[in-house]
Amino acid sequence: MINVVDHRSTDFAGPVFRRGTPGPEAELVSEFLARTPFAIPRGCRATLFCEPHIASGFPDLVLVVWNVAVAQKWKPARASLSRDDVRLLHFLHGAGAQTDGVLRSFFPRSLMARLERLEEAELIYQSGHYWRPRCMADTFAARHIIAIEAKVSQWAAALSQAFLNTWFASESYVLLPRTTAGMETAAERFGVQLCSPNSTITCRRPAVSDTLPRSYASWLFNEWAWRSAALS
Repeated sequence: MINVVDHRSTDFAGPVFRRGTPGPEAELVSEFLARTPFAIPRGCRATLFCEPHIASGFPDLVLVVWNVAVAQKWKPARASLSRDDVRLLHFLHGAGAQTDGVLRSFFPRSLMARLERLEEAELIYQSGHYWRPRCMADTFAARHIIAIEAKVSQWAAALSQAFLNTWFASESYVLLPRTTAGMETAAERFGVQLCSPNSTITCRRPAVSDTLPRSYASWLFNEWAWRSAALS
């Protein structure tokens, strides 16, 4: 079962959504989703975000496949984290243990309040003068974050948007009415994939550390998927 979240979902602290615009691309997306085109691994749930707003724009679809066993251990305090809290968390995972002084140079506003919220949520802990992130295997449940851009025409331009989506997504697709070998070759150069209304996207089990999180936006989708499921 896939939990669909869009502009009508206002009960949780998640992204802002754009209302879909009727037209050929919206019809293409509807035709694609009508087939339930995602194969979800056992032990995982899936949350589908429709046109969520992130720093780079409004991807048409973002599917988050996440491990239930990991997320069910999380503390309710995680639901109160802001985007800047999540950005700080991602920084600590990338930079490693840091002191208050170093962190303040990157996060000058409300640093201690952010650290306290992350600590309460059991995402970081203090060891001496250092703040350290907790093990990602226990704190990051997303196994796949799949971005999909739908395009009826001008498919070459859609490749650029799909490539841009790789800043947060582990896999990025362009949804087209039909594909050709030439299109697939061009997509391969961008490091993205193509799909059509008859496609099925199979979510295998990659090593999370190899693909995710790619940025703090990956963490945001990780949090939003869990929050929306808690309310469903």
